[in-house]
Amino acid sequence: FSDESGEYLGADPFTGRPQFGQDYFFKTMDRFGKKVLIRSHQPTSSLFMFDNRCLTIFTSSAYTCERTIAIADLKKEIKTVKDLEIKRVRRS
Repeated sequence: FSDESGEYLGADPFTGRPQFGQDYFFKTMDRFGKKVLIRSHQPTSSLFMFDNRCLTIFTSSAYTCERTIAIADLKKEIKTVKDLEIKRVRRS
């Protein structure tokens, strides 16, 4: 995903993977009736996107020594990614 307006934004010049914008994100979330998306493994992406409804975590230690995890208390309603506990984990 990219924090730009639009749906399909073309292919990433480095990876060749398709890039989608905020219009596609909101349309897809509405279609599935979901409030929050937790995604992973796009290390150059913003942590929070799309009005705090999309969280990008990175758990691989192959690229960096710091990893990010999200912890959800499923007893509480999760409206945005700010309702999650975000932890940074450093390898020793």
